[in-house]
Amino acid sequence: FYFTLRDNLDYLDGKHTVSFLMIPFMILFFCFLGSSLFLTLIFLL
Repeated sequence: FYFTLRDNLDYLDGKHTVSFLMIPFMILFFCFLGSSLFLTLIFLL
């Protein structure tokens, strides 16, 4: 039981670190998306 609990904690920690690493990429992606939409709006106007 103890070992399975530890494995589950390691698995959750791995998932958490992956999502934590993905956050800045998501922010950069959304910033890029917003800036491109802003530029297209400027060009359309």
